[in-house]
Amino acid sequence: ATGMLGIGMMLLESVRASRAALHRTAAVALAADLGERIRANRAAGDAYALGAGTMAGAPASGCTVSDGCDPAEVAALDLYQWQQAALAALPAAEASVLVAPVNGLPANTFAISIRWAQPGDAEAASFVLRVQA
Repeated sequence: ATGMLGIGMMLLESVRASRAALHRTAAVALAADLGERIRANRAAGDAYALGAGTMAGAPASGCTVSDGCDPAEVAALDLYQWQQAALAALPAAEASVLVAPVNGLPANTFAISIRWAQPGDAEAASFVLRVQA
């Protein structure tokens, strides 16, 4: 009976670890996705800033780069779509993007941060990706 209880506990722990790995993989993929969107739309710069706990509003128009929208409108759509994907993929997700200028260069550094609740853990898990564009 003790052995069966131990096997059951190991099975539960492996399921929890597997779920945590899937969440971390999703966070990495989401951060990389936004990083690529930022690189593709370098002209938007500060328009990609998103404070922690802030919800990106749905953009007024469904702009894409080929529609002739300005870079800020494309950035608003990118942020909205990205944040919605994070909310769908991760439990209690909170996403933010900090933008800082790079000294002496016409570029910015973007810190893309995603935090989410990890079931069974007291503290939230997080992932941060830094991109220069």
